[in-house]
Amino acid sequence: MLLFADDTATLCGMSAAKIRILQVLPALQEGGVEQGTIELANYGTARGAHMFIASNGGKKVAELHDYVTHLPLPLHKRDPITLLINALKLARYVKQHDIQLIHARSRGPAWSCYWASLWTKVPLVTTYHGTYSGRTALKKWYNSIMLKGRRVVAISEFVFNHILSTYPNFDRDNLKIALRGADSEKFNPEAYPATDTHILRTRHSNSDEPILLLPGRLTRWKGQLDFLHALLPLIDQPWTLWLAGSGHGRYVEELKTFIEAHKLQDRVKLLGGNTPIGQLYAACDVVISASNRPEAFGRVAVEGQMMAKPVIATAHGGSLETVQHGHTGWLVKPNDSGEMTKTLDNALQQRNNWPSIGAKARTHALAQFTTAQTCAAEWAVYEEILNE
Repeated sequence: MLLFADDTATLCGMSAAKIRILQVLPALQEGGVEQGTIELANYGTARGAHMFIASNGGKKVAELHDYVTHLPLPLHKRDPITLLINALKLARYVKQHDIQLIHARSRGPAWSCYWASLWTKVPLVTTYHGTYSGRTALKKWYNSIMLKGRRVVAISEFVFNHILSTYPNFDRDNLKIALRGADSEKFNPEAYPATDTHILRTRHSNSDEPILLLPGRLTRWKGQLDFLHALLPLIDQPWTLWLAGSGHGRYVEELKTFIEAHKLQDRVKLLGGNTPIGQLYAACDVVISASNRPEAFGRVAVEGQMMAKPVIATAHGGSLETVQHGHTGWLVKPNDSGEMTKTLDNALQQRNNWPSIGAKARTHALAQFTTAQTCAAEWAVYEEILNE
């Protein structure tokens, strides 16, 4: 887990050790929101602040060090009664622990945080981690709770622009950007011994073949099935595809049926979600982000580049900001199987160039998309609010 050494920051003319900040989210399971919450808790703690997290719990609670206080609440529930009860409990908790800032990271909990903020007069900041579907007036109103913070943080320029186009009257001076990032220590090729990488490659493929890695939950919008369709015309070329992520239900059965129908069992591996992602990045040759809907940011593209791997990503959402087409990887028109096939074919023909492309990708990611940079940007928002 990433820790930060600099503890010199001060807020509001007081030592950082007196700052008490509460982050609120539905649960601490897998995902970018959860990871970012933990990373900022570590960042604040390293600066002497007391960091609190409220959630319904989950597997990542075990990753919290003793210095981060966790408050278990059913924040994953969205019914009005539970939202109100959670608000009352949060308000009481804020008063009991002298919390000085509340940070909501999801819509349901944001309603509870908003009421708690009103009752306690403790400022609220929100982070827009997605674009959020708002096709009806009611849903758009529900989503608008994320604009009720003293400051609103967007995780990418894509999300920033989405907020302003959806809510054109919102005061853009209160809208900040904190680009997501990856842990430069965890996602470091030198952290993974070549012998371990070789073992992983031989366990799941012919180690001499190019290995394509598509990480992410097995859900339709992540584009695994779309990518399989694009691979079919390249069946005579050497490659192995690793699909790394958990999933269940009809879509997973559809994937398995497709693989069996096209006799791809030896070439497409469903690895599940148990192998550490850093090991998979180290062992693969090219990283794929095939989402058929825009990613609000898209950690996969950044993590892959930080691991010095060329990245192929669909050209929408956050990937337009993180992947440099023709330099650190390739961008492909979304939902265009033919163009994806051509791009894959082109990438496979450039196998000798992958190391140099990967080196450029790592330099690019380290310069702009590290966890430290993300946390510094979010911490600057805290400072701005608490110094008002």
